[in-house]
This record gives sequence, C-alpha cells and structure tokens, in this order.
Amino acid sequence: MSADRAAPPREDRSVAQRLSFVVTAITTVVTVASLAALLGYTWFRDAATMRRRADGTLLFLAESLRVPLWSLDTEAATTIGRAVARDEIVNRLEIAGSRGEPVFVEKKAGAVAFECSAPVLYEGRQVGEVRLQVSERPRQRLLWSVAVVAGLTGVVVTLLQLVLIGPLLRRQLRTPFDALDATIQGYLAGRYDSAPPDMPYAEFRPVTEVLVRMGRTVEQQLGELRVAEAKYRRIFEKARVGIFQTSPEGRVLDLNPAWAEFLGYDGPEDVRARVQDVTTQVYADAADRADFLARVRRDGRVVRHEIRMRRKDGSLMWASVTAEGVFDAEGNLVRIEGLADDVTEHKEVQELRLQTEKMLSVGGLAAGMAHELNNPLGIILHAAEGLERRFSPGLAANEPAASEAGIDLSAVQAYMERRGIRGYVVAMREAAERAARIIRTMLEFSRKEVAGENALCSLETIAETALDLASKDYDLRRKFDFRSVRIVRELDPATPRIRCSAGEMVQVVFNIVKNAAEALAGGFAAPGPSITIRTRAEGTLARLEVRDNGPGIDEATQRRIFEPYFSTKGPGAGTGLGLAVAYFIVTQRHGGTITVESAPGEGTTFVLKLPAVPSAGAVASRQ
Repeated sequence: MSADRAAPPREDRSVAQRLSFVVTAITTVVTVASLAALLGYTWFRDAATMRRRADGTLLFLAESLRVPLWSLDTEAATTIGRAVARDEIVNRLEIAGSRGEPVFVEKKAGAVAFECSAPVLYEGRQVGEVRLQVSERPRQRLLWSVAVVAGLTGVVVTLLQLVLIGPLLRRQLRTPFDALDATIQGYLAGRYDSAPPDMPYAEFRPVTEVLVRMGRTVEQQLGELRVAEAKYRRIFEKARVGIFQTSPEGRVLDLNPAWAEFLGYDGPEDVRARVQDVTTQVYADAADRADFLARVRRDGRVVRHEIRMRRKDGSLMWASVTAEGVFDAEGNLVRIEGLADDVTEHKEVQELRLQTEKMLSVGGLAAGMAHELNNPLGIILHAAEGLERRFSPGLAANEPAASEAGIDLSAVQAYMERRGIRGYVVAMREAAERAARIIRTMLEFSRKEVAGENALCSLETIAETALDLASKDYDLRRKFDFRSVRIVRELDPATPRIRCSAGEMVQVVFNIVKNAAEALAGGFAAPGPSITIRTRAEGTLARLEVRDNGPGIDEATQRRIFEPYFSTKGPGAGTGLGLAVAYFIVTQRHGGTITVESAPGEGTTFVLKLPAVPSAGAVASRQ
C-alpha cells in the first residue's frame, strides 16, 4: 500500500491539469458572454442617455425659441439653432415657423439613430416646431472603445489563467489533501486497518478513506446530536413566541414558557396542573376550538389563524396561531403542534383605527350637511336684515317709496312695535346668526387635518370650542340634560400656547367633557352638578384640567380607563373608545400626557399636560 502511495500521479490524469483547462474554458465563455452583455447593456444605456439628451435638447429649444418664433425674430432663432447644432449628437436640426416654413436647417453627414420633434408654444399657441435627428456616431465610438478594452482584458485574463492556474491548482489541492490523509491515518492508527479503495487520482485518496471510516464515527455523531438537542431545547425554552402541543381532546402535551406567560400562568408546569381542557379553559368560545380542529383535519394546517383566548385571570386576549396536525397511519389526528403569538395590542390598534375612520366619515358628513345648510340660512339672514332696513325711516331710499304708496313709515313702525312684528324679525335674524355660528363650529371641528399640520393653539380657545360643541350635542342635551350642569371656567390668560392639531385637541376635551356629563347623570355632590375647566402653566408645559363633582372612579377602573373598548356602561351605551382615542391623540400625536385622578365619592379630574411653545419674552430672557 505504501508503494502505491509513493508512486507519483500520472500527469495526463492530474485533476489539477484538467481543472485548469475546465476553468480556462469556462472563463473564456464567461468573458465572451460578459463582453456581449456589456456591449448590449452599453448599447441600451447609451440609447437611453441619447434619448434623454435629445429630449433635453428639444425642451431647451422649445423654451428658448418661444419668444423669437412668436416675434418672427429669425436671426435669434438661427443663432440658437447654430449653437445647438454644434452638439455631437445632432445629425440634422430643423426649426420651422408656425406655418411649417423652415427658419433654420443644418445637416451633418453620418447615420441617424432616431428622430424626434417637439412643438414650440407661446401662451398655449403653437408658434413653431423643432425637428431633431440624432447622430449614431457617438454611440458607435463608445461601443468600439468598450469592445476593444473588454476584448483585450479577456485575452490577457485567459492567457494568465493558462499560464498560472495549473500550477496553482496542483499546489493548492495536493498539499491540503496530503496533510488531511496524514492526520486521518494518525487519528485512526491502531483502531481501524481497512485499506481505502484504489482511486485513480491521488488527490481524492484521503477523501475516500474518510468516507470508508464514516460508519465508525457513529458515537461522535450521537454526541453531536445530543448537543443539537440541547441547543434546540434552549431555543424552545427562550423563544418569545408561544410553542405548544395539544391533543384533539384538549389536553396540553407540551408548551414553552412564552406561551404560559401569554396565558398569564406562572410557567409550563402551572399550565399542565391547572388546564385539563383547552376547549373550555383557554378558548374564549368553544365554537372557535371546533372550527380550529375542523380546519386542521381538513387542510392539515392553519396559518395565522386569529382566535380569542382566555387568560388565567379571566381576561380575554387575541392569539395568532399557526399549527400543523400530526396524523397516524389511518389518517386520524393524534396531536396538534404549532406556534402562537399574542396579537391583542395589534387587534386593538386595528379596531381603533377603523373606529377613527368611522369618526372621520361622520365628521365629513356633518361638514357636508353644514355646507348645505349655510345656503338657505344665508337667505333667511339676509331677508331678515332686509326687512329691518326696508321698514326703517332712517334709510333714504325708503321715504320716496313710502310717499309714492301713500304710507307713513312712522305709523308703520308704530304698528309693528304694537303688534310685535319688529321683535319677530329681530328674533328671526338672531336665530339665523346663532345657527350660522353653530354651523361654523361644526365646520371647524369636522375639518380634516393634514398630516403634520400643527399650528399654534390656545387651550382657552380649545376648551371653549369643546364646551360649545357639548352644549349642542343631542345626546348630552336630551339624555343627560347638559344644560343643568354648571360650567366653571378657570382659564388663566397666562397659559402658554401649544402647537397642535386644533380639531384633534377639541375632540379630546369634548370626549372628556361628555364622559363627565354622563358620570354626573349617575349622581353628584351638593349643591349641584358642575364641571370645572382649568388651564395654567406648569414649567415648560401647558396644563388643562377637566374636573367634575360626580360619583368618582374606583382604582381598578382607573387602571384600565384608557384601554380600547373598556367601558363601564351597559351594552349599546358606548364603544369604549372615547378615552382611548383621547389618550392616543395626546400621547402619540402631540407628545403629551393624560392622567386621571379620582376616588369614589370625590369626583374625577382628567389632567392633560402638553409641551408649551415659549413666548417671545421667554426666549429673549434665555438669550
């Protein structure tokens, strides 16, 4: 065996020599293909470049020739044409007047790549046309230079490979394989004596010996499997997504700590000890479990199936489940394995966004109705003002008309006063003006804000607008008798202004005031129901408080009061989104904070703190 190893390999059967020819051939083919691709790419890229240059030239000519062609200044047009015709891409340039007569023509020898034209417009009227033939010469020169450089490079690379790659391959292949053979022989000495099969190429003998001895390394592979099992067990234990195995009957076979944490349990052992049937103890609705199992049996798997589940404390959550069924030889489902992720927050944000879109739609509808009401309201208002003016003795135009009709305006005035007609007209005008103010408020509140459209706003103005809206809200006036609530305004004029979306902040205050009025319907402290709105400065913040003397809120409700869909009202009495929307607007859209201070029987105070905009005096003092 040693004699065979000592024999030098035959040169005509050397792997290195054959590889060198193969690599050289492949490189040559790749070089030729790359050259063709390069030429094609250069052709198309240069065509696009020439097209852009031609378009730019036409645009320049169309702009430059507007005044000369309109004013029939052929000398200026000719000067511009000659200057442009010097460009190497121009093969032929023709400038024509409004009737098609040539004003300037210049043509060069050579092939034409393409033609293009553009009208010359002056104040919307065509006063001429520019026709351009683009020369092929620049592209031909570029392609020739690219082909020469790439071809020479390919030839040089191929020659270098032919000269160098053979020796390099022999050196790089034989040395490591010989070292590997010696290492393997030394490692296996004394334990294995089987000879490797005869191989025609000496370079592959060590690899062959390794393959022969693979069966004798099972113990090593088993050790590697144990390491891999430990690694994947760690992944199973540390993953932040829930991993589970359950039986079709609802027993928990296995789960990782993340899934136990999502469900509110102390760990996997706590789940196994407490949960006997996931259908009744984990799924919020047994019908969801039945539908889940039916899908697994029908399709073999479910992907991102969203299911409502129940935590250990009874609260509900949303889980996104991706699972596969494991079936026996008869096709019976024996267990379900899958992943589950807590998507409760995502679902809440999604529903909150849908509700916000609904609110925006209602706002748009209100704005449309307000616009439609403005027209007849304007007619009523102008008619009322016209009646007052037509019966006024002080208006110069009224006296001649009254004299012609034989009417004494003073007597008419006295009659209208005695019969109360003037009061009717004044009441009509005042009612129309009041309705106009209500419509203006509706339009301002329902106006769609542009993203990032924040302006300097006064908290006093925001509070007054919200109170005005609340006083006109149908539900508050009819169901909760908002008119009986005493509104106390403690609005500090020194409160700094804020940069905000006025419509959104009005919505926040309106939601809080509406909640306060609804709370007062359930009881209030003496002497009567009241809502206090207070503004003041607090360091670099502007502070707004809304306080009521209602029944107050317990601590458990305060902890969840800003959660989407959390409501203490009965079914159908509220969506549970008002304060969630207010929290989102204040914290996410305006970088502020909103908190609640309350205790049962002591009323409730909502506190908004928003970044204030420094006044000019404050900025000057800091400087």
